[in-house]
Amino acid sequence: MSLLSLLWLALPAALVSPAPAGTPRGARLLTRLVVAYRTRVSPTRPPVCRFTPTCSTYGLEALRTHGALRGGWLTVRRLRRCGPGAGGVDPVPARAQA
Repeated sequence: MSLLSLLWLALPAALVSPAPAGTPRGARLLTRLVVAYRTRVSPTRPPVCRFTPTCSTYGLEALRTHGALRGGWLTVRRLRRCGPGAGGVDPVPARAQA
C-alpha cells in the first residue's frame, strides 16, 4: 500500500482529531494526519520501522519543533530514507538559534 493511500485512509480521522498541545498553528493538520495514521492505520500493519524514534514519532516531533514547512520537509526526508538497509538512531535536528 502506498504512502498516499495510507494518508487517504487517515484523512477523515485527521480532520476531527485534536492536535497535541504545543503544536504550532500551521502544523496542526499535518500533526493530525500523523496521529490519525498512528491510531487508524498503523495498528493494522506489522511493525517494520527500523529507526529510533519511529517515523511517526519523528514526524510529530519535527512538526512540533520546526512547524509545518521545515517539520513537514524533515518528515518527508525521513520517510524517503526508510527501506531495506536503513535504520538506526535518527533524532530530529535541534531548532537553530536566531
